[in-house]
Amino acid sequence: MATLTPPTRHRAAAMAKRRRAGNTILGVFFLAVLLFPIYWMVNGALQSGSSLFDLSLVPTHPTLDAFRKAWKDQSANLRTSTVIAIGTTILCLLVATPAAWGLTRRRSRATSTFLLGVLITQMIPGIVIANGLYAGFVRFDLLNTRRGLI
Repeated sequence: MATLTPPTRHRAAAMAKRRRAGNTILGVFFLAVLLFPIYWMVNGALQSGSSLFDLSLVPTHPTLDAFRKAWKDQSANLRTSTVIAIGTTILCLLVATPAAWGLTRRRSRATSTFLLGVLITQMIPGIVIANGLYAGFVRFDLLNTRRGLI
């Protein structure tokens, strides 16, 4: 097996350094491309009275008026979404934590069969069970309620 001579070793190290630099430049380029739409939305929100086509690349007179208007108009919806998200999280944790604990403590053929059944039911599209859910929501008076959504 041949060993690398010192000049070849230095050349290999230099090539690896250039490759890393090229990968870094490429990664920064892709990151800039992917983050540009977010920058453009924030830029548009900071410039008042302009359409998205008339915006400058950097806001000359930034203002928070668009954010104030959005907060005033949408704060009730934000509260509703927060209540639903917290309620759903709590309900899922209350159901899933004991179930996960029980399934990890009891290893048997029935456990494997149950987990396979859970996996199969997750493959069913939600629209397929929509009629059954709708009938249940009507029966338990959950239509158009936060409880029903949770």
